[in-house]
Amino acid sequence: MKLTITCKNCKSENRLKRTATDRVELAKKYGKEFEIRCSKCSKKHTYHVNKVKASKNRFSFIIGLLGIILEIVILCTLLSIIKFQNVQAIFIYPVALTIIPLIFSVWFTNEQKAVHSFNKYRL
Repeated sequence: MKLTITCKNCKSENRLKRTATDRVELAKKYGKEFEIRCSKCSKKHTYHVNKVKASKNRFSFIIGLLGIILEIVILCTLLSIIKFQNVQAIFIYPVALTIIPLIFSVWFTNEQKAVHSFNKYRL
């Protein structure tokens, strides 16, 4: 989850280097109002915690997809090496193919819930 704020001057989105699970935690760590310098126009403004928005992190989504692709490549390579000589392996591979996508799905759902709960609650 990444936290962003919109510049009052140039309206560009600035990513906060600060982390928090909700606005209450953000206010406890940094105060209800804090100063941020815009990365585009370099103006410094004071923002209230309610102006901060959470969004999903694209980087972690890409890593999850790369993990799924890597898993498929590795399992297909193993399948071509074994060539279904072992009957038990035929039943193990479908189970193994679901492990990383399942982990990714659970993680992605949790991140969506975290973003929703951050944006939902205001001080």
